[in-house]
Amino acid sequence: MLESLHRTLARGGRILFATDFFDYYVQARVLLAAHGGFTLLDALPPAELNLSLFNQRFLQAGKEIFFTSAAKR
Repeated sequence: MLESLHRTLARGGRILFATDFFDYYVQARVLLAAHGGFTLLDALPPAELNLSLFNQRFLQAGKEIFFTSAAKR
């Protein structure tokens, strides 16, 4: 999947990734870093993330949301 994203994204294009599973978050960061075609970003989640119905449900349930992003090199 990362190879498809890398092929279709424009240079500087971003991947935004959010999950309530910490292990899934860590795995996504490791895979993005290991791919070599992306730079991990230390960006805050966009405000639009809070518009997601699932995000709202998880936050109401007291679950933590883990967010990462990467840009195509």
